[in-house]
Amino acid sequence: MIRKFSHSGAALAAALVMLVVLTIIGVTAMKMSATHYRIAGNLQIATEVEMATRNAIEQYVSTHKEIDCGKFPVPQCVEGRPICIAVSARCIGRAISDSEGSSISNDKQVYDSYWEFSAGPESEYQGANVRVHWGLMIPFSGYCPVCPVISDPVSCGEMTCS
Repeated sequence: MIRKFSHSGAALAAALVMLVVLTIIGVTAMKMSATHYRIAGNLQIATEVEMATRNAIEQYVSTHKEIDCGKFPVPQCVEGRPICIAVSARCIGRAISDSEGSSISNDKQVYDSYWEFSAGPESEYQGANVRVHWGLMIPFSGYCPVCPVISDPVSCGEMTCS
C-alpha cells in the first residue's frame, strides 16, 4: 500500500527564515568589526600625534637656552610621514627664588620663570587635531618677556622622514 503525503513546505519556509536571520547577524557583525577597526585606527593616530607633539615641545625646550614668546615650527615624523608641529610659548609669570644656600646666586636675587607651552599639528593630520598644554618652571633664568598674542600660521618647509 502506497501512502501519499502532502507537504505544505513548512520546512522550506523555516529554513529560509533561518538563513535570513543568520545573514542579518553576519552583516551586523561585519559592520561592527569595521567600526571597531576604525575607532582603534583613529585612537592610534591621535596617540601618535600626541606623542609627536610632546616630543616637539621637549625638543624645543631642550634646544633653546632662552625661550622666546611666540610660535615656532618643529618638524616631526609620524609613521615615516612629515608633520609640522606648531609650538607656542607664553611666559605666565616669575617669582623670586630663595637664594639661601644657593651658590649660583652669589647673594643676588634670582628669578624663576613660569611658562605655558601649547602645541599641536599645524593642520589636521589624518583627522586628528590634538592640542597639548605643558607648564614649565625654569629656575634662575630671570628672563620673562611680555608675550604678544601670535596667531600667524607657521611653516616647517620641506621635511624628509626616514
